[in-house]
Amino acid sequence: MIKATLTSSYMALVPCLGMTFLMLSPGGCASSHSARKTPVPESAHAIDENRRLNEAMDLSRRAEDMSRSNRPDEAIDLYRRAVGLVPELAMAWNNLGVLYMEKGNFLDASEACKIAIDLLPRDPRPLENMGLIYHRAGFDSDSLSYYQRALDRDPTRLDALRGAMVATHRLGKADGLTPEQLRTALMLEKDPTWREKFERQRVRLFEFSRMQEYE
Repeated sequence: MIKATLTSSYMALVPCLGMTFLMLSPGGCASSHSARKTPVPESAHAIDENRRLNEAMDLSRRAEDMSRSNRPDEAIDLYRRAVGLVPELAMAWNNLGVLYMEKGNFLDASEACKIAIDLLPRDPRPLENMGLIYHRAGFDSDSLSYYQRALDRDPTRLDALRGAMVATHRLGKADGLTPEQLRTALMLEKDPTWREKFERQRVRLFEFSRMQEYE
């Protein structure tokens, strides 16, 4: 079974803590009158940013608790409030995507995980989750693509190797995984069932390569 990968709010997964929040007037732009007002000291902006960040992190921690307590709707609401305060809170986007996926809302799940992918350019976990979203939605080619992108970020991610293996099997592909990836999977895998799947795929890839040589 392939599982989704959650990230924890206790991990520092906010890539930019010094973001600037632009406050607009109700009309959508600053008036000439407001422009002549005394400017707010820079320290006040920093305090406001810190307050937003702390509140968003607290909401995310509460969302994790709701998720662990099998209360997904409340968790989703808390995560949405968290990213509303701090849109750069990558782990909240990732976990929001997982919760949407578990509810069968694949469109919102993919949108949330895409944001997490952009915010975490080196982390393979949001890409793994995208692979699982497309797997559950029945789009195996897209699923394989995202698992391969996750492996580009970390070639030793066993969950990504397993996901790519499942997508490869469902697509009927002999070359969905490279020889190097299959070798890595067999070095990492401890589960006998999964080891057998990787071994069979390695034999299949070998036979496919031999046939290509003779064509």
